[in-house]
Amino acid sequence: MSKSKLLISALAGLLLVYFTSWPGAADEPASGLATQKPNPFLLSMKALSDKRALNSSELEKLSDYIRKHPDDPDGHLLLAHAYNQLGMTGLYAEELEKSWRSSPGALLYLFAALRARALSDDHPSFDRLVDEAYRVYKNDASALSKLGKLFQDNDENTLAARFLGRSLELNKKNLKTLCDYCSSLLALNQYRELISAAGPLFSNEETRSLANLLSGTAWHKLNRPEKAVPLLAEAYREAPDRPEVAEAYVDALLSTGQRSQALQPALMALALQPPFSSHMTVLKAKVKPLIERASISGLEDGINQVCKAMLPGRSLAFFYFALGDLLDKSGRVWEACNCFNKGLSMDQSLGRAYMRLAHDLEILGGASDSVMELYKQAATRTPPEDKEVRAKYERMKVRIPAMDKDIAGKLKCVINNLRYKP
Repeated sequence: MSKSKLLISALAGLLLVYFTSWPGAADEPASGLATQKPNPFLLSMKALSDKRALNSSELEKLSDYIRKHPDDPDGHLLLAHAYNQLGMTGLYAEELEKSWRSSPGALLYLFAALRARALSDDHPSFDRLVDEAYRVYKNDASALSKLGKLFQDNDENTLAARFLGRSLELNKKNLKTLCDYCSSLLALNQYRELISAAGPLFSNEETRSLANLLSGTAWHKLNRPEKAVPLLAEAYREAPDRPEVAEAYVDALLSTGQRSQALQPALMALALQPPFSSHMTVLKAKVKPLIERASISGLEDGINQVCKAMLPGRSLAFFYFALGDLLDKSGRVWEACNCFNKGLSMDQSLGRAYMRLAHDLEILGGASDSVMELYKQAATRTPPEDKEVRAKYERMKVRIPAMDKDIAGKLKCVINNLRYKP
């Protein structure tokens, strides 16, 4: 998939705004359409297009109207919609561009045209439209800033830096644009340029934390930990509830071998990460060595800091589940058991957490009735398609009664209890 196709997600809803209400009715006062009464002919054509695709005769009538009114953006936009219904991608994009050119103050039309070119995978036309937009708005700081943010949100950071940079040339005091510009420089690995550009952000209380984060990350990427660590420490102090801040601070600390200092922000990053995100696995791999080496008091202090920052509930419960998983893998079964217990006290919906707790309790020699009840809860609270948990439950119904009579098994549980207890 081309980079330009990344525009699709942000722009997909923009045409819907038009086709559920007449253009200019609410969203784009700069277009000048808000005070105009829509043409009755276009209203009738729109009513038809809302019900079905226009036929060839109706398309010809609409085209004839546009030939007579070439500067009517509403007519071009409606014809674009008709072409889109028929799957005529190229003509769809052309009409959207004409609509924007007829009303250059309406960024909505330009956004839709960019979306159409991205959908068609027409790279030359997409690039041409971007260049044309830059020429049209090169002296409009606000429009440049909006377009730059659009590109940035869709990972087109080269284009974002171009538009945002020009916007800042026109209005250096716009801190919001400067923040976006610095973020694009970071994404482009232009670290020295970022450090230079971020200077004004330090003098404003609202942007100081972001300045510390961006500059600290840049210095870290340039292998200058003596500059990176203090900046990221300050960013973490100011915004400990931001996962990207906590993780950046952890990375900087680890680069200087400060593992014990990295434990608390690492636990915070783990707590703030969405539980089923793709990044969770990466983060766990980073935190696991810290868990393995952490003292009991250090781990407790880190957990207490997380609990102070987060209210009891589902998010904190999943933190305990994630931490319990890491403790299990680090051979700290007793502590893992405690984590699963605390997590389940806040959220009883995750069947696999019951299974993990049952397994740990079994290792530690817990009462067979308690272990069996946990396995039962795991099977009850797990979706039917998760056959692994149900199969485990069925096996344990046979195994646990037999273990009650197994002297060797009981002795092993006693040994495990002594071995894993901190």
